[in-house]
Amino acid sequence: MAFPETSPIRRPVPNRAAAILPLALGLLIVPSGCVNFGAMMGKMLFGDPQVTSHFQDKTGVALEEGEHRVAFVCTAPASTNDRFDTLQLELQEEVSRRLRRRNLDVVRTDDVLNAMDSVGGKFDRKAIADELGDVDYILHLDIEQFSVTEPASPDLYRGRASGMIYAYEVDNSGTGDGMVVQIFFRQLESEFPKSHPVTSDQMSARVFQRQFIDQLADTVGQTFYSVRTSELFQ
Repeated sequence: MAFPETSPIRRPVPNRAAAILPLALGLLIVPSGCVNFGAMMGKMLFGDPQVTSHFQDKTGVALEEGEHRVAFVCTAPASTNDRFDTLQLELQEEVSRRLRRRNLDVVRTDDVLNAMDSVGGKFDRKAIADELGDVDYILHLDIEQFSVTEPASPDLYRGRASGMIYAYEVDNSGTGDGMVVQIFFRQLESEFPKSHPVTSDQMSARVFQRQFIDQLADTVGQTFYSVRTSELFQ
């Protein structure tokens, strides 16, 4: 897929691979299960460099500079929404909250939901852009699969989610018809926790689901804003 030409040459900033490499090497000498200790050691030895977002790596646009107005949209299949009726709204709100914390100019969740309602609740990027008006980018999380228990073991909690993360640029130049063009995509695959499942006597299903949603929101948010290396291992 061809992306639009990026902005003029910027000062070099560490990308994710370069920033994570020293820390990953440090983790090789740390026993399994001691990731936080390894992260602390890596920070002591190599500092805590900032890692540019996947979005900025691909497009050259730093959304956290606040110069572009963005709308975040979360969608999920009807079957998933039937089983987890608050999932879509919780992810919508939590990801938007994280984007705002990083100084992104984010459209209010209520306005995004109203725009979705105007097109029957479906994701129609052109209709949403027209409804919202002054928006430069639409960020879209499309959840394809979501679960919080191990197969055939309802008392063992492990979150799994898969889907796609997209970004669309809205043409607000006034010279076109407000075209909305896909400029970024990334596959989402998440498992929480990775080490071993949580048993039902340790916490309620609702509390576990909330923790998993928080972890998912961090993963999606970090796609669009820069973070310190240590944050990737929290």
